[in-house]
Amino acid sequence: MLRSSVQDAESANLTLVPGEWTAIYGANLAGSVRTWTTSDFGAGNALPTSIDGVSVQFGGIPAAVFYVSPTQLNVQVPDGVSGSVPVTVTFDGIVSAAFTATIGQNAPSFFVYQNGNTLYPAATHADNTLIGDPAVQPGSTKAKAGEEIVFYINGLAPSPAGVLISSATQYTDPVTVNVGTESASVVWAGLVSAGLFQANVVVPSDLAAGNYPITLSAGGKVSPGTVVLTVQ
Repeated sequence: MLRSSVQDAESANLTLVPGEWTAIYGANLAGSVRTWTTSDFGAGNALPTSIDGVSVQFGGIPAAVFYVSPTQLNVQVPDGVSGSVPVTVTFDGIVSAAFTATIGQNAPSFFVYQNGNTLYPAATHADNTLIGDPAVQPGSTKAKAGEEIVFYINGLAPSPAGVLISSATQYTDPVTVNVGTESASVVWAGLVSAGLFQANVVVPSDLAAGNYPITLSAGGKVSPGTVVLTVQ
Protein backbone atom coordinates (compact mmCIF):
# COMPACT_ATOMS: atom_id res chain seq x y z
CA MET A 1 0.00 0.00 0.00
CA LEU A 2 1.18 3.50 -0.86
CA ARG A 3 -0.57 6.67 0.22
CA SER A 4 0.28 10.00 -1.37
CA SER A 5 -2.01 12.46 0.44
CA VAL A 6 -4.81 12.99 2.93
CA GLN A 7 -6.99 16.02 2.27
CA ASP A 8 -10.46 17.53 2.31
CA ALA A 9 -12.69 15.46 0.05
CA GLU A 10 -13.97 18.59 -1.71
CA SER A 11 -10.79 20.63 -2.13
CA ALA A 12 -7.03 20.52 -1.83
CA ASN A 13 -7.29 21.76 1.77
CA LEU A 14 -4.76 19.82 3.87
CA THR A 15 -6.18 20.96 7.22
CA LEU A 16 -8.97 18.64 8.35
CA VAL A 17 -11.73 18.98 10.95
CA PRO A 18 -13.25 16.27 13.17
CA GLY A 19 -16.44 15.03 11.51
CA GLU A 20 -15.62 16.18 7.98
CA TRP A 21 -15.25 13.96 4.92
CA THR A 22 -11.70 13.53 3.71
CA ALA A 23 -10.06 11.79 0.77
CA ILE A 24 -7.01 9.54 0.98
CA TYR A 25 -5.15 9.06 -2.30
CA GLY A 26 -2.60 6.40 -3.13
CA ALA A 27 -2.19 2.95 -4.69
CA ASN A 28 -3.36 -0.53 -3.67
CA LEU A 29 -5.66 0.93 -1.02
CA ALA A 30 -8.52 -1.52 -1.70
CA GLY A 31 -9.51 -4.42 -3.91
CA SER A 32 -12.96 -3.11 -4.87
CA VAL A 33 -14.68 0.10 -5.96
CA ARG A 34 -17.87 1.07 -4.16
CA THR A 35 -19.59 3.24 -1.57
CA TRP A 36 -21.21 1.90 1.57
CA THR A 37 -24.51 0.06 1.29
CA THR A 38 -27.16 -0.93 3.80
CA SER A 39 -25.42 -4.25 4.40
CA ASP A 40 -22.34 -2.42 5.74
CA PHE A 41 -24.31 -0.94 8.63
CA GLY A 42 -24.81 -2.72 11.91
CA ALA A 43 -27.35 -2.06 14.62
CA GLY A 44 -27.97 1.43 15.97
CA ASN A 45 -26.82 4.66 14.37
CA ALA A 46 -23.10 3.87 13.93
CA LEU A 47 -21.50 4.42 10.52
CA PRO A 48 -19.42 1.53 9.09
CA THR A 49 -15.70 1.63 9.87
CA SER A 50 -14.73 -1.14 7.44
CA ILE A 51 -15.71 -1.89 3.83
CA ASP A 52 -14.38 -4.94 1.98
CA GLY A 53 -11.47 -5.35 4.37
CA VAL A 54 -10.50 -1.65 4.28
CA SER A 55 -10.32 0.45 7.45
CA VAL A 56 -8.63 3.71 8.44
CA GLN A 57 -7.40 5.06 11.76
CA PHE A 58 -6.52 8.62 12.80
CA GLY A 59 -4.26 8.50 15.82
CA GLY A 60 -5.49 4.98 16.55
CA ILE A 61 -9.18 5.99 16.36
CA PRO A 62 -11.29 4.23 13.67
CA ALA A 63 -12.78 6.43 10.95
CA ALA A 64 -16.14 5.90 9.27
CA VAL A 65 -15.56 4.64 5.69
CA PHE A 66 -17.87 5.83 2.89
CA TYR A 67 -16.03 4.91 -0.33
CA VAL A 68 -13.22 2.54 -1.26
CA SER A 69 -11.17 2.05 -4.42
CA PRO A 70 -7.57 1.07 -5.19
CA THR A 71 -6.53 4.73 -5.57
CA GLN A 72 -8.93 6.67 -3.31
CA LEU A 73 -10.74 6.27 0.00
CA ASN A 74 -13.36 8.68 1.37
CA VAL A 75 -13.57 8.57 5.15
CA GLN A 76 -14.81 10.75 8.01
CA VAL A 77 -12.29 12.29 10.39
CA PRO A 78 -13.12 10.82 13.84
CA ASP A 79 -13.81 12.72 17.06
CA GLY A 80 -11.08 13.16 19.63
CA VAL A 81 -8.17 14.10 17.35
CA SER A 82 -6.31 17.41 17.06
CA GLY A 83 -3.01 18.79 15.85
CA SER A 84 -0.74 16.46 13.86
CA VAL A 85 -1.98 12.87 13.94
CA PRO A 86 -0.77 9.67 12.23
CA VAL A 87 -3.17 8.14 9.69
CA THR A 88 -2.96 4.48 8.69
CA VAL A 89 -4.88 2.38 6.19
CA THR A 90 -5.49 -1.33 6.74
CA PHE A 91 -6.38 -3.56 3.78
CA ASP A 92 -6.90 -7.27 4.30
CA GLY A 93 -4.91 -7.17 7.53
CA ILE A 94 -1.92 -5.28 6.12
CA VAL A 95 -1.31 -1.90 7.77
CA SER A 96 0.24 0.92 5.76
CA ALA A 97 3.02 3.19 6.96
CA ALA A 98 1.67 6.16 8.90
CA PHE A 99 0.93 9.43 7.11
CA THR A 100 0.52 12.68 9.06
CA ALA A 101 -2.68 14.72 8.89
CA THR A 102 -3.25 18.17 10.41
CA ILE A 103 -6.49 18.55 12.38
CA GLY A 104 -7.92 22.00 13.10
CA GLN A 105 -11.21 23.61 14.12
CA ASN A 106 -12.34 25.24 10.87
CA ALA A 107 -11.50 24.33 7.26
CA PRO A 108 -14.59 25.17 5.17
CA SER A 109 -14.98 24.18 1.53
CA PHE A 110 -17.96 24.08 -0.80
CA PHE A 111 -19.31 20.78 -2.04
CA VAL A 112 -18.90 21.22 -5.79
CA TYR A 113 -19.36 19.69 -9.20
CA GLN A 114 -17.05 20.26 -12.15
CA ASN A 115 -17.69 21.02 -15.79
CA GLY A 116 -14.57 21.43 -17.86
CA ASN A 117 -12.13 23.51 -15.84
CA THR A 118 -14.84 25.29 -13.85
CA LEU A 119 -16.01 24.36 -10.36
CA TYR A 120 -19.64 25.15 -9.49
CA PRO A 121 -21.12 24.91 -6.00
CA ALA A 122 -23.52 22.03 -5.41
CA ALA A 123 -26.09 24.70 -4.57
CA THR A 124 -29.86 24.55 -4.90
CA HIS A 125 -32.83 26.85 -5.19
CA ALA A 126 -35.56 26.80 -2.53
CA ASP A 127 -37.32 24.05 -4.54
CA ASN A 128 -34.16 21.86 -4.31
CA THR A 129 -33.35 22.13 -8.03
CA LEU A 130 -29.69 22.49 -9.00
CA ILE A 131 -28.13 25.90 -9.58
CA GLY A 132 -25.80 26.21 -12.55
CA ASP A 133 -25.44 27.26 -16.15
CA PRO A 134 -27.91 25.17 -18.21
CA ALA A 135 -25.61 25.55 -21.22
CA VAL A 136 -22.99 23.42 -19.46
CA GLN A 137 -25.08 21.52 -16.88
CA PRO A 138 -28.41 20.34 -18.35
CA GLY A 139 -31.33 20.64 -15.96
CA SER A 140 -29.75 23.38 -13.86
CA THR A 141 -30.85 27.03 -13.71
CA LYS A 142 -28.94 30.15 -12.77
CA ALA A 143 -29.27 31.86 -9.42
CA LYS A 144 -31.29 35.06 -9.26
CA ALA A 145 -30.18 38.26 -7.59
CA GLY A 146 -32.08 38.62 -4.32
CA GLU A 147 -33.15 34.97 -3.97
CA GLU A 148 -32.28 32.69 -1.05
CA ILE A 149 -30.22 29.69 -2.12
CA VAL A 150 -28.62 26.75 -0.32
CA PHE A 151 -24.92 25.88 -0.28
CA TYR A 152 -23.51 22.60 1.09
CA ILE A 153 -20.28 22.85 3.06
CA ASN A 154 -17.56 20.45 4.22
CA GLY A 155 -15.33 21.14 7.23
CA LEU A 156 -17.20 24.21 8.49
CA ALA A 157 -16.54 23.20 12.11
CA PRO A 158 -16.10 20.06 14.23
CA SER A 159 -19.18 17.82 14.22
CA PRO A 160 -20.16 14.41 15.61
CA ALA A 161 -18.32 11.65 13.76
CA GLY A 162 -19.13 8.01 13.16
CA VAL A 163 -22.89 8.34 13.69
CA LEU A 164 -26.00 9.18 11.70
CA ILE A 165 -27.42 12.65 12.32
CA SER A 166 -31.16 12.61 13.09
CA SER A 167 -31.86 16.36 13.18
CA ALA A 168 -30.30 19.60 12.00
CA THR A 169 -28.15 21.61 14.43
CA GLN A 170 -27.55 25.32 13.94
CA TYR A 171 -23.99 26.64 13.81
CA THR A 172 -24.07 29.83 15.84
CA ASP A 173 -20.60 31.27 15.22
CA PRO A 174 -20.20 33.85 12.41
CA VAL A 175 -20.24 32.62 8.81
CA THR A 176 -19.42 34.99 5.95
CA VAL A 177 -20.17 34.41 2.27
CA ASN A 178 -18.84 36.68 -0.49
CA VAL A 179 -20.20 36.66 -4.03
CA GLY A 180 -17.69 38.49 -6.17
CA THR A 181 -16.80 41.58 -4.18
CA GLU A 182 -20.12 41.71 -2.31
CA SER A 183 -21.09 40.20 1.02
CA ALA A 184 -24.16 37.95 0.95
CA SER A 185 -26.58 37.61 3.85
CA VAL A 186 -26.27 34.24 5.63
CA VAL A 187 -29.76 33.41 6.88
CA TRP A 188 -28.89 30.08 8.53
CA ALA A 189 -25.96 27.68 8.78
CA GLY A 190 -25.75 24.32 10.47
CA LEU A 191 -25.12 20.58 10.37
CA VAL A 192 -27.81 18.67 8.44
CA SER A 193 -26.34 15.15 8.17
CA ALA A 194 -23.13 13.29 8.99
CA GLY A 195 -20.29 15.59 7.99
CA LEU A 196 -22.55 17.81 5.88
CA PHE A 197 -23.19 21.46 6.68
CA GLN A 198 -25.70 23.71 4.95
CA ALA A 199 -25.71 27.49 4.55
CA ASN A 200 -28.83 29.36 3.43
CA VAL A 201 -27.67 32.53 1.71
CA VAL A 202 -29.39 35.47 -0.01
CA VAL A 203 -27.72 36.41 -3.31
CA PRO A 204 -26.95 40.19 -3.29
CA SER A 205 -29.91 41.93 -4.90
CA ASP A 206 -27.89 44.33 -7.07
CA LEU A 207 -25.77 41.76 -8.90
CA ALA A 208 -25.77 41.92 -12.68
CA ALA A 209 -25.91 38.73 -14.72
CA GLY A 210 -22.59 36.90 -14.80
CA ASN A 211 -20.27 34.38 -13.18
CA TYR A 212 -18.96 35.30 -9.74
CA PRO A 213 -16.24 33.68 -7.61
CA ILE A 214 -17.60 32.78 -4.18
CA THR A 215 -15.94 32.20 -0.83
CA LEU A 216 -17.14 31.14 2.60
CA SER A 217 -15.34 32.02 5.84
CA ALA A 218 -15.67 30.58 9.35
CA GLY A 219 -13.35 30.80 12.32
CA GLY A 220 -10.97 32.99 10.32
CA LYS A 221 -10.53 30.32 7.62
CA VAL A 222 -11.59 30.90 4.00
CA SER A 223 -12.74 28.25 1.55
CA PRO A 224 -9.98 27.44 -0.98
CA GLY A 225 -9.94 27.44 -4.76
CA THR A 226 -12.09 29.24 -7.30
CA VAL A 227 -15.75 28.20 -7.17
CA VAL A 228 -18.12 30.05 -9.52
CA LEU A 229 -21.77 30.99 -8.93
CA THR A 230 -23.77 31.68 -12.11
CA VAL A 231 -26.28 34.54 -11.76
CA GLN A 232 -28.89 35.47 -14.34
